[in-house]
Amino acid sequence: MQDFDIGIWYQTDVPEEAINELVSELVKSGLTVQSRERPVGVYAAFEWAVSTIVVAYLAKPYFEGFLNEAGKDSYITLKSGILKLIERLFGPKPEAREARRSIIFSIQIRDHQERSVKCIFPEGVSHEHYALILDHLHELLVEDAKTGNGALNDMLSEVKGFGGSHYIEYSLTQNMWVAIDTQQEIQERASKNH
Repeated sequence: MQDFDIGIWYQTDVPEEAINELVSELVKSGLTVQSRERPVGVYAAFEWAVSTIVVAYLAKPYFEGFLNEAGKDSYITLKSGILKLIERLFGPKPEAREARRSIIFSIQIRDHQERSVKCIFPEGVSHEHYALILDHLHELLVEDAKTGNGALNDMLSEVKGFGGSHYIEYSLTQNMWVAIDTQQEIQERASKNH
């Protein structure tokens, strides 16, 4: 069992003050936070295909608190902190960036069935849209924490994980979180390289 609620893993080239601001805000709200630097370009398994510079890991203690009143307050603090981090990482006009899968920020969790799930955010959307994307993710995770049989379980059951992890991303065309078929992506990348 982790001895923290939220872990922040980030590359050494991320401005430390951006991470410190997020960690400070989370700690002030009563959450236990662990942050850790990693060298630039160090990824495992499928990470080379969906790697991100900053990963927020939401640990089991955080999820156990999701369903009570304090969990709602923790989510508001987490959302505010992530939105500030996104503004620091993407700038004041993130919608001006190319619309694509983000290589900058993701959230990692363990679902109700103990599967490792990495949640990949898009780039090229406004701060307001990021707030809605976080709300959609929160709803998805609360449903999973309550029942274990909701939309997250359904989408993960449709694809195989890779290297012990599953990957979901927010689809801008569908306006919802969808599973990434890692096997298909690996095949597509392999065929492009040949």
